Amino acid sequence: MVKFLLKKLSLPLLVFLFKKFMKVIKEKNNYETRVIFSPQASEDDLKTYSLDYARHLYRLGALRVSIVSRGQRDLAYTRKTFKTGHFIEIRFVASPQILPTYRNKLKLDQSIISHVILNLEKV
Repeated sequence: MVKFLLKKLSLPLLVFLFKKFMKVIKEKNNYETRVIFSPQASEDDLKTYSLDYARHLYRLGALRVSIVSRGQRDLAYTRKTFKTGHFIEIRFVASPQILPTYRNKLKLDQSIISHVILNLEKV
């Protein structure tokens, strides 16, 4: 089937499609994730969770992953019955294709109260 399609498509069209495809793969953006962990998590747990997310990002192909702990703070409103939480900031450079997988991992973690992923180039 692929050979048939390649014979039918002209060379300029193939080159255009290839460049378009490569641009999508090579495109990388700066992202920041702000994660609020439950106040029940200890400092050791926070380090373990943070390093786990950094490793996960590296496995997905992210570059320059940095983690900053912002400490325990009060929330503006009650979230999942919690009034405080541990704030962690994770910055990385990655292609947009890895975000759904990363977002799913964040959603499934029971120790996370809330999270947001920001594209720093669009802010």
